[in-house]
Amino acid sequence: MASVLLMWIASRLLTRVDSKSDIGAWSVIFTALYAIATVARLGAENLALKLTSADARLGRPLARPSILVTIGAGLLGAIVLFWVTYTRDALSLLPIRAGLSVAVGLSVVPLNLAILGGAWLRSLGHIAMGALLELGTTPMATIAGVALLSLRGEVSLTAFLAIFCTALWLNAAATLGWGLLELHRASGRLTPTPIRRYLADHGRSLTAYMLTALGFYLFNYLPVLVFGFVHDDSGAADFRNSLTLATFVGLLPAMQTSYLTPTFAKLFQLGLLVDLNATVRTATRNATLLGALVALPLLIIPGQILLLVFGPSYVHAATILRILASAMLVQAALGPIYALMTTTGLEKEASRAILVLLPAGAVLMMVATRVSADLVTLAATVAPTGFAVVGCLALWRHGISSSVFPTPRPKDAA
Repeated sequence: MASVLLMWIASRLLTRVDSKSDIGAWSVIFTALYAIATVARLGAENLALKLTSADARLGRPLARPSILVTIGAGLLGAIVLFWVTYTRDALSLLPIRAGLSVAVGLSVVPLNLAILGGAWLRSLGHIAMGALLELGTTPMATIAGVALLSLRGEVSLTAFLAIFCTALWLNAAATLGWGLLELHRASGRLTPTPIRRYLADHGRSLTAYMLTALGFYLFNYLPVLVFGFVHDDSGAADFRNSLTLATFVGLLPAMQTSYLTPTFAKLFQLGLLVDLNATVRTATRNATLLGALVALPLLIIPGQILLLVFGPSYVHAATILRILASAMLVQAALGPIYALMTTTGLEKEASRAILVLLPAGAVLMMVATRVSADLVTLAATVAPTGFAVVGCLALWRHGISSSVFPTPRPKDAA
């Protein structure tokens, strides 16, 4: 929710009367940051969540190597994010272009450390605070900083990025510190696992987690990067703002994933498939009902809503909003696929599906850029919806029913 509010404020403050290049650049940079950070984490937060939820003594020895690997990979990812930032047209005339790009690039590190700390907090019972620190604190701190700055006059893209990067580092220090403290309290002092053994024992799972997380993220946001790749930052702004509104259709599923993922992991580890299925069905049913209520006005009057929320510069993106809202509703009805597959031992199946669907979707989108932004959006829905269908079927074959649609009783669910 905080990220949605941040995107709205950014759109309002950075959209110029004659140009959307600033908000387009922000959209591309913001999206690239989270995509690169997902690769650099190597799935460490999912492994931490899975093992620590079952027993803190399983997760504690992996803390040090996961932090060190995350920092090392994050520094490599910073090089890519530097390039993405440096090549934005909106920053091309700034004298501090290089320094700002370095600062933005390095923000991969604090983002990942905060997510890792948040995963430990959630797995140890601090679900609400862990989710808030992991996902909400940085956007809220950025909003507060930008609001104070806006009282003094116009807010620039440079100032927006500087405030955001500062918020990331402050949040990382607080979240990682608290997460490590709680992990130590729950498990005591244990000998850290060497990095080489950490990678040898968990390398395949970490890779699968990373690919699944990356795919889950890019399923929704890859079009922003596609627009950025062809230097159409205005198209990126149209898509990102439409997606911001469509995200409300999937807001409840996203919230449920934050606090139910440890429950899914625990029930599965204990072999309680009946209880797991009951929990999943209730969550999916509630998410679909609420999603349908939110999607209805987005499907009927998308242009008027875009005008009200983002201003006249975005009214022409009505069709984009309709397509995204429809896809979000279908995905909500199929259940919390990503959370379930990464906590029930199906991360490798999920990663294989992603390796097929994501490149196929990217090719379709690149071809569609020659036609229209609407067709790019339609192509963008193929991969996430396809993943939801494939994942739903894979879960059912293993005794887990995630969909709101009527299906035969899973064979392994008593």
